[in-house]
Amino acid sequence: MGYKLTSADVGNTIRFRVMAKNAEGTTTAQSAPTAVIASATPASPPAPAIPNNGCAKNNAPNNVSGITPPARLTIDQTQVTPSTITYGTRMITARFHVSACGGPVEGALVYVTAVPYGQFGTPNEQPTGADGWATLQFQAQAGWPVSPRQ
Repeated sequence: MGYKLTSADVGNTIRFRVMAKNAEGTTTAQSAPTAVIASATPASPPAPAIPNNGCAKNNAPNNVSGITPPARLTIDQTQVTPSTITYGTRMITARFHVSACGGPVEGALVYVTAVPYGQFGTPNEQPTGADGWATLQFQAQAGWPVSPRQ
């Protein structure tokens, strides 16, 4: 026979008395007291390990401030207008799309320079919008090109 602890036992000690009886007679033995009985707390399962992939938590939009390593920003699309640059081209518009974690990234700064250096001015860096696109415009520098062969 056993004894099952209940909430009434919490904060107390338990001592057992055992009585044995046979043809020779009866005898009793008593146990030492147990430690004070504590309340049983259900064991919590360990939190599932969530890999830190650097992406924003809770499916939040991909704002650049919520993306950390090891996630990487990627320029996955570009658009340049005009598509052919000629001697008379005075302005170039370039668009860059930045993505990470499966979607567009807002607030990423895009910086570009034209090659050869000095033929077109370098525009200021531009942040990407909520759609992940940043637009930069290059203006031809005065005196460039020097000749139709340049």
